[in-house]
Amino acid sequence: MGYQSRKRKYVSRRERLQNHFRNYRTIFIFALIALVVLIYKNRWAIWNYVQTFFY
Repeated sequence: MGYQSRKRKYVSRRERLQNHFRNYRTIFIFALIALVVLIYKNRWAIWNYVQTFFY
């Protein structure tokens, strides 16, 4: 096993991966909320765009 610093607590690969996935999940949730808000704000423009192509 390689050198291990005593100043910082050792974090295993699994713990680091769990932390990263928690961060990714949080970012994904907020991005999804932002997307829903943007779609809601532009719903009439989106609806008009859809109508021009399908009606």
